[in-house]
Amino acid sequence: QLVFGNGSDELILLALRAFVEEGDEVVVASPTFLIYEIASRIQGAKIKIVPTRYFRYDLRAMKRAITKNTRIIFIANPDNPNGTYVTRYELEEFLKGLPETLLVFIDEAYFDYVQERDYPNAMDYVSRGNVIVTRSFSKSYGLAGLRIGYGVSSPEIISYIESVREPFNVNLLAQTAATAALKDKKFLVKVKKITRDGRRFLYAELGKLGLRYIPSVTNFVLFEAGKDASKICKKLMKQGVIVREMNAWGLDNFIRVTVGKEKENKRFIKELKKIIA
Repeated sequence: QLVFGNGSDELILLALRAFVEEGDEVVVASPTFLIYEIASRIQGAKIKIVPTRYFRYDLRAMKRAITKNTRIIFIANPDNPNGTYVTRYELEEFLKGLPETLLVFIDEAYFDYVQERDYPNAMDYVSRGNVIVTRSFSKSYGLAGLRIGYGVSSPEIISYIESVREPFNVNLLAQTAATAALKDKKFLVKVKKITRDGRRFLYAELGKLGLRYIPSVTNFVLFEAGKDASKICKKLMKQGVIVREMNAWGLDNFIRVTVGKEKENKRFIKELKKIIA
């Protein structure tokens, strides 16, 4: 069954509102999408943070963190800001033996970009009854400003979320645009190719500059720029090249860059070379 939100962000908030009371526990990884922790704190939850291993979700450690008081565990697959993913085997092993009172929230905002064969389609696990999968039109479809995303889960889970949802939360323009986007298959194929080619270009150029990067399956690349990462970001911004500082994630030496069109990627590398020369 489906539920729609103002982006998948709203569905995170709604799930917490529906299933978490003050003092309940929520398990999240770190670093990962910041909204999980922010929204959980707003709801009054106790947050158990599990560090990633080599920039990948450590599902075994996250499973060990679950207690009788845990209500939701968040999994971003692929992860933001790392760009890494959880494999089918890892996810299936994780799901075995989980308590029925636990909601597994799988955020697939970037799933359209993934082409690896061992990447799981989380929709296959919705039938378990305690899994919700969310996806977004903000990334590959480019509709971020219109705010629309959707969640898929069991009728029971969706009914709880619907009970705390605003009656007119998604506007008609966003609904119309999302419907049109789903029909435009050629656009999605084009976006995937541009992203794949752009990642390869960025890997090659960052490698030439001696900068370590985290292999990504998404439309962004996280790379290590050293202690001057923040200064580099600011200088790039002054040149009109928008990148993301990673201080908020505790990754002070890293920068995240979105994969753009060929011209944009070359411009980024050109300006980066000037700065670090």
